[in-house]
Amino acid sequence: MTMDARKAARELLLRHSMHPELLELPAIVRDFRVEMLAGCEAKPSSLGMFPAYINTASAPAEGKVLVIDAGGTNLRLARLSYKDGTLSIEEMKKRSMPGTGGAVTADEFFRTLAEELLPLCEEVERACFCFSYPSEVLPDGDGLAVRLTKELCVEGLPGMRLCAPLEDELVRLGAPGQRRWRVINDTVSTQLCGMAQNTEPCDDHIGFILGTGFNMCANVDSALLLKAPAAAGLGSSCIVNFESGGFGRFPRGTADRELDAASDAPGAQLVEKCISGAYQAPLLRQTLLLAIREGLFSAEAAALIPSLSLTAAHVSALAEENAPCVFP
Repeated sequence: MTMDARKAARELLLRHSMHPELLELPAIVRDFRVEMLAGCEAKPSSLGMFPAYINTASAPAEGKVLVIDAGGTNLRLARLSYKDGTLSIEEMKKRSMPGTGGAVTADEFFRTLAEELLPLCEEVERACFCFSYPSEVLPDGDGLAVRLTKELCVEGLPGMRLCAPLEDELVRLGAPGQRRWRVINDTVSTQLCGMAQNTEPCDDHIGFILGTGFNMCANVDSALLLKAPAAAGLGSSCIVNFESGGFGRFPRGTADRELDAASDAPGAQLVEKCISGAYQAPLLRQTLLLAIREGLFSAEAAALIPSLSLTAAHVSALAEENAPCVFP
């Protein structure tokens, strides 16, 4: 990339509020804190601030457990055995997440999960559903799907419980026994893993995800959780899932706003659409289209770019210090 091209690209990003130099981090941190406190108090907020209702002191000493990792791209299912704090994987399988390759109904979603889990159900009394999308965990351990993100499409799932219909489907398919379920968020599971594995003294732990999506969680003073009085029964603090991908006060530029408007859920997950992996290639495309509109490309390149199939590899290549032309 020539110096003139770099200058033109920089001026384009500055002109459309897309350049990182324009970010005022202290102001963003202040706004994030305001949204956190509002979410804890059930006031209008772009952050969900959902308590996880987890008390690690109540974990059983041994047994077997089913685990589901419903991620932004993959669905992983496994049966684990644990004894004296040590976990071992007895069996594990992976497939694409239902609803990522085309719309499915909620009934189809739960049927797929149950069919995959059925061979793993022997001698299992506990099950954990790690749901990597906004969900509100209930005091009984189940969770409500709040909304779907990362372009997942499961018709009818938002507003439904996650565990009860899955258990019903397992029973219908003939699964032995009955399982005690708990929903957690992938960010919460990350924090719990860090707490279990860290042997060094530290002030606290947080969970942080920046992959297909974006989220974080942390221990929050139970006295601040006015929206969830039941959390106070867990002690002085409770793990809270921020659902930070929905942060709505992050400064956005022209391409960010155009990408959001063209997404399947305009107005939702605003900061996630600015920074997470699921949106990097579409955001690159939107920025290139913006540059085409402003005449930064030749007529030949302008005709070629809209038809390109952009991927994360193109994003990575363009991020190099001396980025070559990565397009055919």
